[in-house]
Amino acid sequence: MKNFTRVEWLEWGEQAFASARQLDRPLLLSLTATWCSDCLKMDRETYAEPQIAAHINDVTVPVRVDVDRRPRIRERYTIGGFPATVFLAPDGSVIAEAGYLTPDEMRHMIESIRHRLRDEVNLVGEVPPALDHDSLVPEPLTDDIEAHMTGQLEAQWDQQYHGWGDAAKFPLPRAIDFAFKRDQSKACAALEQIGDGLWDDTTGGFYRHAHEQDWSAPHSAKLVSVNAALIRSYAHAYAYTGDLQYRRKAKAATEFLSTYLFREDRLDNSIVISQSERDNRRDINSYAGPNAVAVDALLLFSGYTDDESTRALALQLLQTLSSTFLTNGSQLTLSHQYNTSSPQDLLEDCAYFLQALVRGYQVLGPQPSSLNSHLLSLACSFADQALDQLQADSGAVLDGPLRKVGLLHRPLYPIDLAAELADALFELAYLSDKPRFRTAAREALAAHAGAFDRFGVQLAHYAAVSSRLQRSPLTVDVGSGPNSRLHRAALRIADHEVIVDPCPCGVDSSSAIVRVDSKTQKVSSPEEMMTAVQSLSLAQ
Repeated sequence: MKNFTRVEWLEWGEQAFASARQLDRPLLLSLTATWCSDCLKMDRETYAEPQIAAHINDVTVPVRVDVDRRPRIRERYTIGGFPATVFLAPDGSVIAEAGYLTPDEMRHMIESIRHRLRDEVNLVGEVPPALDHDSLVPEPLTDDIEAHMTGQLEAQWDQQYHGWGDAAKFPLPRAIDFAFKRDQSKACAALEQIGDGLWDDTTGGFYRHAHEQDWSAPHSAKLVSVNAALIRSYAHAYAYTGDLQYRRKAKAATEFLSTYLFREDRLDNSIVISQSERDNRRDINSYAGPNAVAVDALLLFSGYTDDESTRALALQLLQTLSSTFLTNGSQLTLSHQYNTSSPQDLLEDCAYFLQALVRGYQVLGPQPSSLNSHLLSLACSFADQALDQLQADSGAVLDGPLRKVGLLHRPLYPIDLAAELADALFELAYLSDKPRFRTAAREALAAHAGAFDRFGVQLAHYAAVSSRLQRSPLTVDVGSGPNSRLHRAALRIADHEVIVDPCPCGVDSSSAIVRVDSKTQKVSSPEEMMTAVQSLSLAQ
């Protein structure tokens, strides 16, 4: 993307904060994204204005951060959308914050801060609310959490336009997944609106969100993370309903990823395709988390459909994650960004990578031919390492290792990512027969359980995983091994929370064991399996 700005931006790091302390100046933190049209507009119209740029260079220490490259900065300092314009004290605390600023608005804001600083002896600010930890209210997990979220599905539902919320519409795939088992009609209605409003009929792919309540005026960016999560939701819809429209939409989204974002051996982060050629831009950076979400979604879809090209793409991405993003030295270390020394072991990357490994074992078996690692063994080792790095004594999980730069020294405990990690740990506990992972998952969610009545549909997955942790899962142990008729039938069960073990101990090679709670049935054909699932589920 062309650089229009005249501001002399510094990288986020200790050098920038040291300069702020030495010069006794505030930092101007500009949070942007490659896919953000308003960020590009602000560069062209505000930061490119010579007097504004000179003013910023003279009275602040300007720092530019790409929010995809540094998600921990994003979560600490973003007040809403992007761009975010945040003035910081040299200790990283917030003096003032805004979003998009015109040249006049920027000039006024800088002057306002200068007047304020002249009246104060010390350059100090406030700690963002996200770091106050008011969500850390440890309580036992109860059914009240699921009941509350089920109520939120109804309370926040848009009766006229479908989806949740009465302003700009985001797809919220995890809310859709939660709704499949509580209110399937809402899940399907939301997907139909997403397919109409956010799907690009010209080049394919889902847009990030719609600016209007009626799903009109879609944002022009298409992100790997959004498209992958929606592939998963459309695949679930196909499994539950058998409706081919959902399968076709999921397949079309996989083709969009492979056509427009796949490069060599990984997926680039995003693309913006517009009628104006000057606004076409592609973020060629690849990140562990979005690539891992894609692996999970693509494997899920291939398990439902036997789609070989989708499975091959997932396997290629999983191989890249395991060989390039993951460093297997004295300890396992996961890089956030492809082939760089960017920050390591971020919670979002660890959670999604663990999900990819667990899904990979269930769909592909323990060791696909193109991977050097036994997926289940790697998942267990990686989970142990991630918990050692990120789980605090309270049970809550950190967004990443603490650093001394800015407010990275203050812990942040993201609830949504805790749920993603806990979900993978829950399934891993069963597949590996290691109860410690289920205990860790329970502790990660229980750390926030006392605050559940404040959660909206954006945290639906927290409620879903809390519910899973309170009961025994539906499981299928397949003695006939990966890619057998029984294995393929198990992957097609219309319950997206089923756990499939393709290589269990003690099950003969001609059968499978279906289990719900303490009840089991031995089956020897796909038809018997479906009957057993239905009868055992009804008996709960």
